[in-house]
Amino acid sequence: MTPTPVCVHLVYGESTSRLQMLPDTGADVTVIGTRHLQMLHIPLSSLQPLPSITILTADGSEMAPAAGCFYATLRLNGKSCTAKIQVHEGIQTPLLSYSHCMELAIISPAFPKPLLEVKHVNRCAEMTLPPNTSPSAARAHFLREFPDVLLFKSDHKTAPLKPMVGKPMRIHVKEGAVPFAIHTPRQVPFAFQRQVQEEL
Repeated sequence: MTPTPVCVHLVYGESTSRLQMLPDTGADVTVIGTRHLQMLHIPLSSLQPLPSITILTADGSEMAPAAGCFYATLRLNGKSCTAKIQVHEGIQTPLLSYSHCMELAIISPAFPKPLLEVKHVNRCAEMTLPPNTSPSAARAHFLREFPDVLLFKSDHKTAPLKPMVGKPMRIHVKEGAVPFAIHTPRQVPFAFQRQVQEEL
């Protein structure tokens, strides 16, 4: 699930600005772009230099070298923390690091453990299995329940097919249709052969 940006109050010197930041529990540092620095009215020349180290993004690619960093106070819903914020070219969305998400109470102190207790199920609910029914009893049951569509084998020899139940229907045949018949018997899967033989 994609996190929702939060509106953080950023205090730098005597000024306070609001900035939409994205909580990123996979980030080790809090990062903003150079355009966000301009929105905060912080001059680029006031940034402190950073050691030249390679910083990787979530997809493993190298992040553009940092223009520098500055220290500010971040405030959110009564919580605050002092943050070292790095400035990089090309950052579209400001990112809040894991530690700052924790200090601002955006995530639980127990993260990534679930907030709610997980109840483990160690046994299945008791189920009453249906009694074993013989094929002949099952056949008799279905013939009683559905006499309008099911017939005994002997009925095929002495009685015509029963009329279908329901509204009248029409069968439409396309012009040029060629009748065909399938005479090859269908294969019965090996696992069902004994059962089918008993039913026949």
